[in-house]
Amino acid sequence: MVKEKNASMLQIDRIVKDKLFPTGVFEFFDSVGLDIMLASVKNYSAGDPEEERFYPLISELNEHVSNGRLGTKTKSGFYTSEFAIDPGFLKRIMISSKDCMLAIH
Repeated sequence: MVKEKNASMLQIDRIVKDKLFPTGVFEFFDSVGLDIMLASVKNYSAGDPEEERFYPLISELNEHVSNGRLGTKTKSGFYTSEFAIDPGFLKRIMISSKDCMLAIH
């Protein structure tokens, strides 16, 4: 969607945060580290009958990692330093619903 200019990373992250998870996809990747995510996606997709559907993501991650853009640890990833999230962010998230509450500190 970003490559086809249908939505920005920020728009996608906002939708994901509003509807699905406490952090956006790109924010999450940056916080974990693009090098770690690259290795994870490669491992996850290896041997998948539809492995080629992961190639665009692997290519994008390879490009960032090759350029030293590893996410929050280098203050440059999908987002630049002005949008970088606090590395301690995931330790402070709170997910709540009618039936459960999860706090990570």
